[in-house]
Amino acid sequence: MRLPGKAVTIPILMLVVVLAYVAVNYVAIARQAHRDERQKSDVIVVFGAAEYAGKPSPVFRARLDHALDLYAGARAHCDHHRRSRG
Repeated sequence: MRLPGKAVTIPILMLVVVLAYVAVNYVAIARQAHRDERQKSDVIVVFGAAEYAGKPSPVFRARLDHALDLYAGARAHCDHHRRSRG
């Protein structure tokens, strides 16, 4: 029985390498996605987006909600807030 030549072996080897690379990255990303690396902080900074007549845009609202979740989870201690416009 004859073994496959280089014309078949090299593409198969390349495919195996690419699939291994994708699999390793998938596992690394999946593991990182479930890791909680938040640390306690003295400050929460919320960078703005658009604000319309005193109401935040959907992007700004999501940022504010995330900051509120951090504050409620005792991740940051805030005695006061400061608002800046730029």
